[in-house]
Amino acid sequence: MSPDEYAQTLASVNKLSALAAYEPPVLHWLESYPGMSAAQVGDLLCEKYKIDAADRTVRRFVAGLREKHGITKVEAPRREYEELQHIVSDDEHPFCPAPARV
Repeated sequence: MSPDEYAQTLASVNKLSALAAYEPPVLHWLESYPGMSAAQVGDLLCEKYKIDAADRTVRRFVAGLREKHGITKVEAPRREYEELQHIVSDDEHPFCPAPARV
């Protein structure tokens, strides 16, 4: 068998994923919430269907569905942190006693 024939045979083999039966609900989740991670999908599968699939299996399955159906992952906007105004001084804080001064 030549390398080209082998590559063609390998490409024609259609291996079913262990999660193939759960494609409709996972696809619905990804379409409804495009920012959902594979870890979240795995957690939902575990909660709703009592499936104990490996993390890597779920990641590959979700990546394949995203590619097959053109669902791009929407990243949440990054939070911008800024310094808060100091409203209450340490001496005036009602819940913490003032530090002892030496």
